[in-house]
Amino acid sequence: MKASVGVHPLDSKTGRFVRGSVLALGSVIMIAGLVIGFSGAALRAHGELDRASTALLLVVVCALGAGGYALVRFARP
Repeated sequence: MKASVGVHPLDSKTGRFVRGSVLALGSVIMIAGLVIGFSGAALRAHGELDRASTALLLVVVCALGAGGYALVRFARP
């Protein structure tokens, strides 16, 4: 069956459930990235995190943010 223009491919009952689940997962991943970023900033401010660990933490936070954003963009109609 060919999808018509303007209709999201996940527009069935199961598709809406999947889309909602992906949207929730993307939001949770982005929130986890924020929490990890803020905790890393606090550790860095207290001098308990060196430069290499800070750089690695920044890469992880950016990857979580980008992955969460991609999931949220996929889930939107």
